[in-house]
Amino acid sequence: MPTTIPTIMDQISAEKTKVSERLARLDADREKIATQLTDLETAERVLTRVSTRPRLEDRDRLRL
Repeated sequence: MPTTIPTIMDQISAEKTKVSERLARLDADREKIATQLTDLETAERVLTRVSTRPRLEDRDRLRL
């Protein structure tokens, strides 16, 4: 049985490495998506500010 302990330890080590690599990829993806969300929110605010909607006075005149 002593020969199986290093093998099990090697398997555990390999799994830890795979999990760590996956976590690093997920973290990078999360950061990328967070940046994209921030960019989209900024674009939405800008578009809201510069959109060509009639002002309240103009809408009132249009109704008459």
